[in-house]
Amino acid sequence: MTIKKLKITVLTLFCSLTVLFASTAAFALSPGEINAQSAILIDSDSHQTLFEKNGHELMFPASTTKLMTALLILENHELNETVTIDAKSPMATGSRIYIIEGETLTVEQLLYALLLASANDVAEALAIYDSGSIEAFAEKMNQRAVELGALNTHFTNPHGLPDPEHVTTAYDLSRIALEAIKHEKLREIVKTVSYDIPPTNKQPEKRHVTNSNRFLYGTGSGNKIDYRGQTINIKYEAVTGLKTGYTNAAQQCFISSATKDGKNLISVILKAQGNFLYLDTRTLIDYGFENFNPHTFASKNELISYFEYNGNKKVKIPLYSEDDIKALIPNTLNPEEITFETEMMPDFELPVKEGQRIGTIRYFINGILLTEAPLITLNEISDKSALGETTLFNNSWFRFDTSPKALVLLGIKVILSLMLWRLIMSKLNKKTKRRPSSKATTHPALTQTTRARRPVSTFKPR
Repeated sequence: MTIKKLKITVLTLFCSLTVLFASTAAFALSPGEINAQSAILIDSDSHQTLFEKNGHELMFPASTTKLMTALLILENHELNETVTIDAKSPMATGSRIYIIEGETLTVEQLLYALLLASANDVAEALAIYDSGSIEAFAEKMNQRAVELGALNTHFTNPHGLPDPEHVTTAYDLSRIALEAIKHEKLREIVKTVSYDIPPTNKQPEKRHVTNSNRFLYGTGSGNKIDYRGQTINIKYEAVTGLKTGYTNAAQQCFISSATKDGKNLISVILKAQGNFLYLDTRTLIDYGFENFNPHTFASKNELISYFEYNGNKKVKIPLYSEDDIKALIPNTLNPEEITFETEMMPDFELPVKEGQRIGTIRYFINGILLTEAPLITLNEISDKSALGETTLFNNSWFRFDTSPKALVLLGIKVILSLMLWRLIMSKLNKKTKRRPSSKATTHPALTQTTRARRPVSTFKPR
């Protein structure tokens, strides 16, 4: 077995385990209830898989490809840059806005046309503007896909027009979507219903483009689906994007993002038939909304644990969370059943810099991974600082965990310690009063004077 195949097999097993975990929720969604050939649902905060059906099966992505195209353009160009249309791009087939050779448009205008009207001619124009050729741009797409965690993706063009070698998976597209939604401008574009491209140097009329995602506006007789025994509009306020796609070979495809009650989801549907695209997507995201709740495992910069480092002297190094650590957990799960483990970087050694990632924390339920997150130091720790110290508290004896939970526990401990101390002192005072004194027997007057001057305890046991 090759390393690549082994990697894919392990990841497939992981996804299967996460789906098994998801089935413990109040309502278990089975793959048979999703009509599409391939599908996946993930929590966009923790990246955990909540549902998967053939998530690693090679599929044609159609115009969902354009999400990667848009991502690369946003990462490498400014919105106000001017693009002069080349001679080749206007010849693209399929959906287009009929750009003209020599026409000038901004990157922002072209992105609206790319993501709303799904314009193939615009996709090629942006690719050529960025890389000089479609082939060179496709190489950049593939390289970036690998960087984002894609395992089985190979792009040959920027738009998704049919090509036997242009393939990806639902899982890989979810990785691309996770990165794409980090861009505020992309999130703004994909939730826009319509947009007007103003007249240009070659086109005297404005171009009106409409979003192909009917979740944003689909109402009326032509925009209905049968859902849970009722006929309802396709429009669904929870959906915030992202990208549709269609070719004869790929059939209906859709990457969606949705937000509701503090839950943020991404779903991918590949090779669906007709309006089953919207039915499957609605089924997936409602499954996520209704059967999982957000849970915060740790706050940003919260003390997690200590790591024993055997250097010049054994020391304990505090490990802190880099950011808030959150994930969705089934409604039926007791958070107390969640366990965690920490792991240091395999090449860890002192010194470390402030804020440096030095480890990873993983949270489990019944041995199944929920989420993982990086651990950091909050101060620089050098080899010298490790000499002569048995514990490093953030490189200072005066720093301690300041999270709300830790402060409450600290307050309780202080109060209990004071109460215990006063109780002990009260007992000692009573024993002293009852103990016979030789001076009291020999000198009664002195004893009376001494007792009169002794402070009276005001402590009342609680």
